[in-house]
Amino acid sequence: MRLGKLEIYCITDKGLARDENQDRILYGRMKGYGYIFAVADGLGGYRGGSTASRLTLKNIVRYLRSFEPREKNLRSAIYYANDRLIAAAEKNEELKDMGSTICLVTLRKGKILALNAGDSRAYLYSRGKLTQLTRDHSIVWSLVEKGLMTKEEARTSTNRNEIYSTLGIENPKLQIDEFRCEFEKKDMLLLCSDGLSSYFSDEELEELFSRGNDVELLGEHLFRQVMKRGAEDNVSFILATYGKEASNG
Repeated sequence: MRLGKLEIYCITDKGLARDENQDRILYGRMKGYGYIFAVADGLGGYRGGSTASRLTLKNIVRYLRSFEPREKNLRSAIYYANDRLIAAAEKNEELKDMGSTICLVTLRKGKILALNAGDSRAYLYSRGKLTQLTRDHSIVWSLVEKGLMTKEEARTSTNRNEIYSTLGIENPKLQIDEFRCEFEKKDMLLLCSDGLSSYFSDEELEELFSRGNDVELLGEHLFRQVMKRGAEDNVSFILATYGKEASNG
């Protein structure tokens, strides 16, 4: 799919084990922000997960469109979406304890700004190396950072879904991290829910990315592999790279 100067591939699917898809994705262009992408993963163990992810993206867009474009508005939009989720849950008992992760990325003039809360991720493949841009707000990732668990152990841990920063569930403090990097002509960007990332090691993803920057072929291959490996969760991801005739901008 063509989006301005970018070639993108995106998919969201309920997988093989879940009754509904509680993920939502967003992609497009927005004045003042350039390209904008997002993945929101409704908390599968709670009522209202699909509502939470849908409202999260809806309210982020609503907030950003309500003000003159400012970089600081991206963080404010996530806080706004969080407040709206909490308010919606207070009005409807069936939505009590609903929540959602968020991974929000803008690409403008060859520069990426990524924000996240929860364990939905953004990766950058650049010059033969895959880098996870975002930081999981999960118990197992905290152990990885302390050197008490390897990334592979965290990826396969039965506790990997225990996250401590999400939208919608009142915590003492919603944690939102920011990450910045350059995006060059042959680079590839990946946003995904844990329904994708839990099925691939960093090394395997890097090897797959190294085969070329045709995002449609790569995206179709990733999705097929997730389905072959069980797809026990909803799976959602967005891939983006500059088109062959485009310069970064």
